[in-house]
Amino acid sequence: MNNQDFDRYAPPSTPFEEILRSLEADGYLGEPRAVGMRRVMAWLREAWGLFKQRPGKWIGAALLIGIINFAIALLPFGVGMLLQPIAMVFIAAGTAYASQGIEQRGNFNIGDIFLTGFWKNGKALLGAGLFGLMLTILYGVLLVILFGNDTVQAYIHGHEGVPSAMRILTLGFAMIYWVLNFLTPTLIILQGEKLFRAIGLSLKGFLRNVVGAFWCSLLMFLAFLGVILSGAVLTGFFGSLVPVLGKAVLVLLAVAVLACLSVLFILPYAVYRDLFFEQE
Repeated sequence: MNNQDFDRYAPPSTPFEEILRSLEADGYLGEPRAVGMRRVMAWLREAWGLFKQRPGKWIGAALLIGIINFAIALLPFGVGMLLQPIAMVFIAAGTAYASQGIEQRGNFNIGDIFLTGFWKNGKALLGAGLFGLMLTILYGVLLVILFGNDTVQAYIHGHEGVPSAMRILTLGFAMIYWVLNFLTPTLIILQGEKLFRAIGLSLKGFLRNVVGAFWCSLLMFLAFLGVILSGAVLTGFFGSLVPVLGKAVLVLLAVAVLACLSVLFILPYAVYRDLFFEQE
Protein backbone atom coordinates (compact mmCIF):
# COMPACT_ATOMS: atom_id res chain seq x y z
CA MET A 1 0.00 0.00 0.00
CA ASN A 2 1.15 3.53 -0.65
CA ASN A 3 0.56 6.64 1.44
CA GLN A 4 -2.49 7.56 -0.60
CA ASP A 5 -4.39 4.64 0.91
CA PHE A 6 -4.15 6.34 4.29
CA ASP A 7 -4.20 10.02 3.34
CA ARG A 8 -7.74 11.20 2.64
CA TYR A 9 -6.39 14.53 1.41
CA ALA A 10 -4.14 13.00 -1.24
CA PRO A 11 -5.21 13.44 -4.89
CA PRO A 12 -7.50 10.57 -5.95
CA SER A 13 -5.83 7.86 -7.98
CA THR A 14 -9.04 6.56 -9.58
CA PRO A 15 -12.37 8.06 -10.64
CA PHE A 16 -14.06 5.79 -8.07
CA GLU A 17 -12.07 7.35 -5.23
CA GLU A 18 -13.04 10.78 -6.53
CA ILE A 19 -16.70 9.78 -6.48
CA LEU A 20 -16.40 8.49 -2.92
CA ARG A 21 -14.77 11.71 -1.80
CA SER A 22 -17.53 13.76 -3.46
CA LEU A 23 -20.13 11.58 -1.75
CA GLU A 24 -18.42 12.17 1.58
CA ALA A 25 -18.49 15.92 0.99
CA ASP A 26 -22.24 16.48 0.52
CA GLY A 27 -23.88 13.11 1.21
CA TYR A 28 -25.38 12.74 -2.27
CA LEU A 29 -25.84 9.04 -2.98
CA GLY A 30 -26.10 9.21 -6.77
CA GLU A 31 -28.95 6.66 -6.72
CA PRO A 32 -32.44 6.89 -5.19
CA ARG A 33 -33.25 4.86 -2.09
CA ALA A 34 -36.40 2.83 -1.50
CA VAL A 35 -37.87 4.46 1.60
CA GLY A 36 -41.37 3.04 1.95
CA MET A 37 -44.81 4.59 2.04
CA ARG A 38 -44.38 5.81 5.62
CA ARG A 39 -42.04 8.55 4.39
CA VAL A 40 -44.77 10.27 2.39
CA MET A 41 -45.94 12.31 5.37
CA ALA A 42 -42.31 13.32 5.99
CA TRP A 43 -42.10 14.64 2.40
CA LEU A 44 -45.22 16.72 2.90
CA ARG A 45 -44.06 17.98 6.31
CA GLU A 46 -40.69 18.95 4.86
CA ALA A 47 -42.30 20.81 1.95
CA TRP A 48 -44.73 22.54 4.32
CA GLY A 49 -41.86 23.44 6.66
CA LEU A 50 -39.92 25.08 3.84
CA PHE A 51 -43.05 26.96 2.80
CA LYS A 52 -43.73 28.22 6.34
CA GLN A 53 -40.31 29.86 6.60
CA ARG A 54 -41.17 32.37 3.85
CA PRO A 55 -44.90 31.99 3.08
CA GLY A 56 -45.34 35.45 1.59
CA LYS A 57 -42.54 34.95 -0.91
CA TRP A 58 -43.76 31.49 -1.88
CA ILE A 59 -47.34 32.68 -2.42
CA GLY A 60 -46.08 35.61 -4.48
CA ALA A 61 -43.92 33.24 -6.54
CA ALA A 62 -46.87 30.88 -7.12
CA LEU A 63 -48.96 33.84 -8.29
CA LEU A 64 -46.21 34.92 -10.69
CA ILE A 65 -45.90 31.37 -12.02
CA GLY A 66 -49.63 31.35 -12.72
CA ILE A 67 -49.46 34.72 -14.48
CA ILE A 68 -46.48 33.59 -16.59
CA ASN A 69 -48.26 30.39 -17.62
CA PHE A 70 -51.39 32.33 -18.52
CA ALA A 71 -49.37 34.80 -20.59
CA ILE A 72 -47.53 32.01 -22.40
CA ALA A 73 -50.81 30.24 -23.15
CA LEU A 74 -52.07 33.39 -24.89
CA LEU A 75 -49.25 33.37 -27.44
CA PRO A 76 -50.67 32.76 -30.95
CA PHE A 77 -50.02 30.06 -33.56
CA GLY A 78 -49.42 27.35 -30.95
CA VAL A 79 -46.24 29.02 -29.70
CA GLY A 80 -47.56 29.04 -26.14
CA MET A 81 -48.23 25.31 -26.20
CA LEU A 82 -44.65 24.73 -27.35
CA LEU A 83 -43.06 27.04 -24.79
CA GLN A 84 -45.02 25.97 -21.72
CA PRO A 85 -43.26 22.63 -21.05
CA ILE A 86 -39.87 24.30 -21.46
CA ALA A 87 -40.75 27.21 -19.18
CA MET A 88 -42.04 24.88 -16.46
CA VAL A 89 -38.79 22.90 -16.43
CA PHE A 90 -36.82 26.08 -15.74
CA ILE A 91 -39.32 27.14 -13.07
CA ALA A 92 -39.22 23.70 -11.41
CA ALA A 93 -35.42 23.84 -11.35
CA GLY A 94 -35.46 27.36 -9.93
CA THR A 95 -37.94 26.29 -7.25
CA ALA A 96 -35.60 23.50 -6.17
CA TYR A 97 -32.73 25.98 -6.03
CA ALA A 98 -34.85 28.36 -3.93
CA SER A 99 -35.88 25.49 -1.64
CA GLN A 100 -32.23 24.66 -1.07
CA GLY A 101 -31.65 28.32 -0.23
CA ILE A 102 -34.40 28.15 2.39
CA GLU A 103 -32.93 24.98 3.89
CA GLN A 104 -29.36 26.27 3.99
CA ARG A 105 -29.77 30.01 4.56
CA GLY A 106 -33.39 30.44 5.64
CA ASN A 107 -34.25 32.67 2.69
CA PHE A 108 -34.39 32.94 -1.10
CA ASN A 109 -34.85 35.57 -3.79
CA ILE A 110 -37.79 35.50 -6.19
CA GLY A 111 -35.22 35.70 -8.98
CA ASP A 112 -33.83 32.33 -7.86
CA ILE A 113 -36.98 30.68 -9.19
CA PHE A 114 -37.23 32.47 -12.51
CA LEU A 115 -33.62 33.18 -13.48
CA THR A 116 -31.29 30.57 -11.95
CA GLY A 117 -31.92 27.94 -14.60
CA PHE A 118 -30.69 30.25 -17.34
CA TRP A 119 -27.17 30.50 -15.90
CA LYS A 120 -26.83 27.23 -13.95
CA ASN A 121 -26.89 24.06 -16.08
CA GLY A 122 -29.11 25.84 -18.57
CA LYS A 123 -28.31 23.59 -21.54
CA ALA A 124 -29.33 20.42 -19.71
CA LEU A 125 -32.52 22.10 -18.46
CA LEU A 126 -33.34 23.22 -21.99
CA GLY A 127 -32.80 19.63 -23.09
CA ALA A 128 -35.22 18.45 -20.39
CA GLY A 129 -37.81 20.94 -21.61
CA LEU A 130 -37.36 19.84 -25.22
CA PHE A 131 -37.61 16.21 -24.12
CA GLY A 132 -40.96 16.93 -22.47
CA LEU A 133 -42.10 18.83 -25.55
CA MET A 134 -41.09 15.93 -27.79
CA LEU A 135 -43.09 13.50 -25.63
CA THR A 136 -46.12 15.78 -25.86
CA ILE A 137 -45.87 16.10 -29.64
CA LEU A 138 -45.44 12.35 -30.10
CA TYR A 139 -48.46 11.73 -27.91
CA GLY A 140 -50.49 14.23 -29.93
CA VAL A 141 -49.52 12.48 -33.17
CA LEU A 142 -50.50 9.13 -31.63
CA LEU A 143 -53.94 10.48 -30.69
CA VAL A 144 -54.50 11.80 -34.22
CA ILE A 145 -53.53 8.42 -35.69
CA LEU A 146 -55.80 6.48 -33.31
CA PHE A 147 -58.84 8.77 -33.09
CA GLY A 148 -58.60 11.28 -35.93
CA ASN A 149 -57.97 15.00 -35.94
CA ASP A 150 -61.62 16.02 -35.43
CA THR A 151 -61.92 13.96 -32.23
CA VAL A 152 -58.64 15.35 -30.90
CA GLN A 153 -59.81 18.91 -31.58
CA ALA A 154 -63.09 18.18 -29.81
CA TYR A 155 -61.16 16.87 -26.80
CA ILE A 156 -58.88 19.92 -26.71
CA HIS A 157 -61.87 22.28 -26.75
CA GLY A 158 -63.75 20.32 -24.08
CA HIS A 159 -66.60 19.11 -26.26
CA GLU A 160 -68.76 16.15 -25.27
CA GLY A 161 -68.72 12.76 -26.93
CA VAL A 162 -64.98 12.17 -26.63
CA PRO A 163 -64.16 8.43 -26.41
CA SER A 164 -63.34 7.16 -22.91
CA ALA A 165 -60.27 5.44 -24.33
CA MET A 166 -58.80 8.83 -25.22
CA ARG A 167 -59.31 10.07 -21.66
CA ILE A 168 -57.69 6.95 -20.24
CA LEU A 169 -54.73 7.27 -22.61
CA THR A 170 -54.32 10.92 -21.67
CA LEU A 171 -54.28 10.04 -17.98
CA GLY A 172 -51.67 7.35 -18.65
CA PHE A 173 -49.54 9.78 -20.64
CA ALA A 174 -49.78 12.39 -17.88
CA MET A 175 -48.52 9.81 -15.38
CA ILE A 176 -45.58 8.83 -17.60
CA TYR A 177 -44.72 12.48 -18.21
CA TRP A 178 -44.86 13.19 -14.47
CA VAL A 179 -42.69 10.17 -13.58
CA LEU A 180 -39.97 11.07 -16.09
CA ASN A 181 -39.90 14.76 -15.19
CA PHE A 182 -40.73 14.95 -11.48
CA LEU A 183 -37.14 14.94 -10.17
CA THR A 184 -35.26 15.67 -13.39
CA PRO A 185 -34.98 19.50 -13.09
CA THR A 186 -33.96 19.20 -9.41
CA LEU A 187 -31.20 16.68 -10.16
CA ILE A 188 -29.89 18.77 -13.05
CA ILE A 189 -29.71 22.10 -11.26
CA LEU A 190 -28.55 20.90 -7.83
CA GLN A 191 -26.28 17.98 -8.76
CA GLY A 192 -25.32 18.78 -12.34
CA GLU A 193 -26.60 15.41 -13.59
CA LYS A 194 -26.66 14.89 -17.34
CA LEU A 195 -30.05 14.97 -19.00
CA PHE A 196 -30.74 11.29 -19.60
CA ARG A 197 -29.11 10.19 -16.36
CA ALA A 198 -31.38 12.63 -14.50
CA ILE A 199 -34.42 11.25 -16.33
CA GLY A 200 -33.31 7.71 -15.49
CA LEU A 201 -32.84 8.60 -11.82
CA SER A 202 -36.28 10.20 -11.71
CA LEU A 203 -37.76 6.99 -13.15
CA LYS A 204 -35.80 4.83 -10.68
CA GLY A 205 -36.97 6.96 -7.79
CA PHE A 206 -40.58 6.36 -8.84
CA LEU A 207 -40.18 2.62 -9.44
CA ARG A 208 -38.48 2.09 -6.08
CA ASN A 209 -41.17 4.08 -4.28
CA VAL A 210 -44.20 3.54 -6.49
CA VAL A 211 -46.72 3.06 -3.67
CA GLY A 212 -45.47 6.14 -1.85
CA ALA A 213 -45.62 8.18 -5.05
CA PHE A 214 -49.28 7.33 -5.64
CA TRP A 215 -50.13 7.86 -1.97
CA CYS A 216 -48.46 11.27 -2.04
CA SER A 217 -50.35 12.22 -5.21
CA LEU A 218 -53.64 11.16 -3.63
CA LEU A 219 -52.97 13.20 -0.49
CA MET A 220 -52.13 16.31 -2.50
CA PHE A 221 -55.26 15.85 -4.62
CA LEU A 222 -57.40 15.50 -1.49
CA ALA A 223 -55.76 18.58 0.03
CA PHE A 224 -56.57 20.66 -3.06
CA LEU A 225 -60.09 19.27 -3.19
CA GLY A 226 -60.65 19.97 0.50
CA VAL A 227 -59.42 23.55 0.22
CA ILE A 228 -61.55 24.30 -2.85
CA LEU A 229 -64.74 22.65 -1.56
CA SER A 230 -64.52 24.13 1.91
CA GLY A 231 -63.71 27.53 0.44
CA ALA A 232 -66.68 27.32 -1.92
CA VAL A 233 -69.05 26.37 0.92
CA LEU A 234 -67.76 29.13 3.20
CA THR A 235 -67.88 31.70 0.41
CA GLY A 236 -71.50 30.85 -0.34
CA PHE A 237 -72.49 30.80 3.33
CA PHE A 238 -70.87 34.07 4.37
CA GLY A 239 -71.76 35.71 1.06
CA SER A 240 -75.43 34.99 1.71
CA LEU A 241 -75.16 36.73 5.09
CA VAL A 242 -72.86 39.64 4.26
CA PRO A 243 -71.59 40.05 0.67
CA VAL A 244 -68.36 41.66 1.86
CA LEU A 245 -67.57 38.61 4.00
CA GLY A 246 -68.13 36.38 0.98
CA LYS A 247 -65.56 38.36 -0.98
CA ALA A 248 -63.11 38.20 1.93
CA VAL A 249 -63.49 34.42 2.12
CA LEU A 250 -62.95 34.23 -1.64
CA VAL A 251 -59.64 36.08 -1.24
CA LEU A 252 -58.64 33.70 1.57
CA LEU A 253 -59.54 30.77 -0.69
CA ALA A 254 -57.25 32.14 -3.42
CA VAL A 255 -54.42 32.48 -0.89
CA ALA A 256 -55.01 28.92 0.34
CA VAL A 257 -54.90 27.57 -3.21
CA LEU A 258 -51.64 29.45 -3.87
CA ALA A 259 -50.23 28.01 -0.64
CA CYS A 260 -51.13 24.48 -1.77
CA LEU A 261 -49.54 25.16 -5.16
CA SER A 262 -46.39 26.41 -3.42
CA VAL A 263 -46.14 23.19 -1.38
CA LEU A 264 -46.66 21.21 -4.59
CA PHE A 265 -43.80 23.12 -6.27
CA ILE A 266 -41.51 22.53 -3.25
CA LEU A 267 -42.39 18.83 -2.97
CA PRO A 268 -39.85 17.52 -5.55
CA TYR A 269 -37.03 19.05 -3.48
CA ALA A 270 -38.32 17.37 -0.32
CA VAL A 271 -38.53 14.01 -2.12
CA TYR A 272 -35.06 14.49 -3.63
CA ARG A 273 -33.56 15.18 -0.19
CA ASP A 274 -35.09 12.01 1.21
CA LEU A 275 -34.36 9.63 -1.67
CA PHE A 276 -30.85 10.75 -2.59
CA PHE A 277 -29.33 11.44 0.83
CA GLU A 278 -28.78 9.22 3.85
CA GLN A 279 -30.98 10.31 6.72
CA GLU A 280 -29.50 10.46 10.20
